[in-house]
Order: sequence, then C-alpha cells, then structure tokens
Amino acid sequence: MYNKMPNSLRIDFGKNAAETGIILHRCFEVLTGQEDRINLLNNATGYKFTKKQQQELQQAVTAFENWCHEQFGDIKLHKGIPITYTVKSRMTRSLMSVISSMA
Repeated sequence: MYNKMPNSLRIDFGKNAAETGIILHRCFEVLTGQEDRINLLNNATGYKFTKKQQQELQQAVTAFENWCHEQFGDIKLHKGIPITYTVKSRMTRSLMSVISSMA
C-alpha cells in the first residue's frame, strides 16, 4: 500500500478543475528536479503566481519527488512538454523558452 503524500497544496486559481489541473501539471513539469526554474512559472502557465504561491509549489514538487523516491526507489522522472499551440501563441513562446533553458 502506498503512503499518502504529505502537505496538501491549496491554491485557488479561480478556474475549473480541468484548467487548474493543466496549470498544476505544467508547474510540476517545470519545477521537477529544477528549483532554479521557479521564475519560469508565470510564463509557462499563463498564471501570475505570488512569491508565496511559488514557494508553496516548489515545496509541493519537492515533497512529490521525495514521495516518489520513498515509494519506488531510485527512479528518473521524465517531463513532457506539450507543443500543442500555434507557433504564434504566447504560450508556445513561453514553452520554447522553458525548453531552451533545459538544454
């Protein structure tokens, strides 16, 4: 049986569940294994996070990484970057800047 993850993340995005899930998924993709990318969150998600929210997200990502390692041992977490937007969109330019920073 798996242990539950500690520390629930509670940020009200003022969005429906699907949109909230997309924002959180992108946050985890950007931050997993890379704490120095916290400044990319606003552009990668299109949401304007406060400094406190950024800190809470980073703590949640770190807790998730630790939980994965506790439950599954040494594993490598892979990130997917969705390129489903037109090249002219702001979101695509933001994602491309995230991809460039990963290289």
